[in-house]
Amino acid sequence: MRYLALSLVVILLAGCASSRVEERRAEYVSNYDLDKQTERAIRDGRVLQGMYPEEVFASIGEYDRRNTTVAGQSRQVQLVYEVGRTGQAYVYLDGSNRVVGYQNICQLPFSCR
Repeated sequence: MRYLALSLVVILLAGCASSRVEERRAEYVSNYDLDKQTERAIRDGRVLQGMYPEEVFASIGEYDRRNTTVAGQSRQVQLVYEVGRTGQAYVYLDGSNRVVGYQNICQLPFSCR
């Protein structure tokens, strides 16, 4: 009986978290004039090349750590998202603060739906 009650609580909390994520995404999309491709990506929890950091945050949430690499005149930023205990997902930004690449994004909760 205890196991059943605990299972129900976990399911309810997951559903609440999911709806908060979806609400955050919908609010961002309604407040900004986005192209259809970016709008759809944010609603689905995906990242696209060319996105701005604010669009990434709306889509997959805040990062856990930020690494910056400077070489000569170029700068690249790596946004690191912790996935569980041992995994990581990454979003790479160029000097103009636009997404140029990403890795393991679909391992994040509520992403790539």
